[in-house]
Amino acid sequence: MNRKQWLSVEAQRKLLAARGLDVDDATACIELLRRVGYYHLSGYGRFFQVDPGRGDNAFRAGTKFSHVRELQELDELLRHMCLRDLGRVETALRTTFALRFGEIVGPYKSLIDAA
Repeated sequence: MNRKQWLSVEAQRKLLAARGLDVDDATACIELLRRVGYYHLSGYGRFFQVDPGRGDNAFRAGTKFSHVRELQELDELLRHMCLRDLGRVETALRTTFALRFGEIVGPYKSLIDAA
């Protein structure tokens, strides 16, 4: 079994650079790695790698850290936008269910009591 070694955040940044990622802003890269983690960030990098499905984790020529960061930030923004509205939908469904359940079962009873 080939076990991976623990890497510091700086070593993670260097690994990305060794794979051909142009880390055009080392400070921003380290900050993002600390905030979201290597595996979360590297998932977005897959879109820019040669053939990660077959183990070729090299980045395509010209791929910059800012490209990977932008993709991660856009996904984060989309997730926040969807979850904001999803909360409204969840509240409406919960309220509709509670009202209908109360109408069918009545107060202080269960579905077993109503049958």
